[in-house]
Amino acid sequence: MSSRKRLKSVEIKVPSSVKVTVNDLNRKSEIESEIKALQRTNKWFRSQIEPHDCGWMYTTIDGNRHRIKVLKDELKGKTKHWASYL
Repeated sequence: MSSRKRLKSVEIKVPSSVKVTVNDLNRKSEIESEIKALQRTNKWFRSQIEPHDCGWMYTTIDGNRHRIKVLKDELKGKTKHWASYL
């Protein structure tokens, strides 16, 4: 005997102008979690910065901030060519 339950199929009527996909919801949560991870990483890097030999940390933080900006634009539905962020 299998303990798995069979899921029922449900038909939902959605206007043709509305686009609904499960993958978009998954992608949104992936983007949000990536943004949070980058923010935590930046916070950690800022706490590790010392007076000398930490220029690479500033570069990393700046790169992460840029990536966060791109991800937030993607959440808003704005897709840009990479050069427009420069």
